[in-house]
Amino acid sequence: MSISPRSRTLKTTCTWDRDTALCRDKKQDNEIQRRITAGWTAFAKHRDMFKGNIGTCLKRQFYNSCVPPAMTYGAETWAFTTQAKNKLAATQTKMARSMLNITYRDRKTNI
Repeated sequence: MSISPRSRTLKTTCTWDRDTALCRDKKQDNEIQRRITAGWTAFAKHRDMFKGNIGTCLKRQFYNSCVPPAMTYGAETWAFTTQAKNKLAATQTKMARSMLNITYRDRKTNI
């Protein structure tokens, strides 16, 4: 669909700089990757809090108030796929392991 105000055709674009945009092919991998990066940025800002000797309950409350809002900003316009859900879940699991100082060498599952 092209829009032609006053007989001038406007180009359609797929990406926006500030907000979430939907493309015709509906591939949202770039937007999901941006949100994951925003989540890691929010996590890194408060790394001292998450790595400190503070109770797990307080870490969880602080995490829930800072990181998921950064990761899910604009998510109401996404058409979630299984792959996108898995990426976000894997990111949250990696952050939880980091908060609890658990590495893959510890071989702990279901944290």
